[in-house]
Amino acid sequence: MNQTALMTISWTPATKFSCEGAAEYFGKEINASEAVAAGCRGGVMTGSSRFERPVVVQVSRHSSERVVFDVNDASNILLRHLHRQTAKRKAAMDACLQVLRGAAHPPVARRAFVAAALEAKLLRSD
Repeated sequence: MNQTALMTISWTPATKFSCEGAAEYFGKEINASEAVAAGCRGGVMTGSSRFERPVVVQVSRHSSERVVFDVNDASNILLRHLHRQTAKRKAAMDACLQVLRGAAHPPVARRAFVAAALEAKLLRSD
């Protein structure tokens, strides 16, 4: 019987993905080949899926604007600053996961992130 080892991906404070531990961020298990496709090397996500154009958001009234350059930045904001569980937030998180898995391209995640940020009134510039 062929068994595939599964691992979870979770978010760490250093804005990288750890390939072990609780699935805080994705809440899904992936197999080893998907982890490699997503850029998981030696326990840390190394791939960076940059956006063609950055997105500018402001996560709170008193914070400065943040420039979001890639899927990792977008995922961090979705996880830590968009607290309402909306369909657009979920779609954006799923799109980021698909890009990290290599199943989608960064513009897909960017469009979904912009829609979620607009809905949450965080978007400053697209």
